[in-house]
Amino acid sequence: MFWDKVEIYRQQKNLTYRTIARAMGKAETTVSSMRQFGTEPRISDGIKIADALGVDIRDLAE
Repeated sequence: MFWDKVEIYRQQKNLTYRTIARAMGKAETTVSSMRQFGTEPRISDGIKIADALGVDIRDLAE
């Protein structure tokens, strides 16, 4: 699942969801809501999340 992989990379990189949200240009509550409800992000947001984590989008989508 997308958010499970985000969580793994987030912990490995010692990042907060606030940091990821800022890198995306989104409010932390927006990212938190997407994560809590398991909402798959739009591809453009997925790419921004991957960029914030320093990984390829394919690493999160597999």
